Amino acid sequence: MSRRYRYISTCFAAIIIVAVLLCFCFISFNNINDVFAFTTTNITSGAVDVGDILLNGYADRADGKVFDGESMAALYEKLAGKAGAKISDVDALGTLTASDIRAKNDGKDIVLTMDGRKWTVTHLTKDNSGNTIATLWQASESTTHTWNPWYDAATTYAYPSNMYSTSFVRADALNSGGNG
Repeated sequence: MSRRYRYISTCFAAIIIVAVLLCFCFISFNNINDVFAFTTTNITSGAVDVGDILLNGYADRADGKVFDGESMAALYEKLAGKAGAKISDVDALGTLTASDIRAKNDGKDIVLTMDGRKWTVTHLTKDNSGNTIATLWQASESTTHTWNPWYDAATTYAYPSNMYSTSFVRADALNSGGNG
């Protein structure tokens, strides 16, 4: 009888454990929020576009200017959440997450354009020297660039292609001078 009692107790405990785990699974699935992903059709309705932040022909300019002042002013205003914001206002913000940025812009992300590609501001933080850093994520589709078409299985190279510093993304896609 003790063997039967132990068997029934073990089965009952296993059923209770499985039931509790299933409850936790259903609770976690119930709290999943829908996410918003940019496509070429919804980028204008789901974001605030500050325009192209680069000047036309910036690479050939004699004065060395790269950024469009009006677009940068619009970006500062959207990051700071107030009209007439300057870079000093953005510097004073500290760290902002994508959620914080959306909260300042009626629930919309900030999108900017560089060299014809759309980017969204996902994070604002400071580096070790106190400089403000905006992390950007490419919002527009790109079939031109993949992570690393230079892939090679060899691991003995001095500069392997699977490191960001020597990757195709850095060399070609981000215009650092490489040509593949």
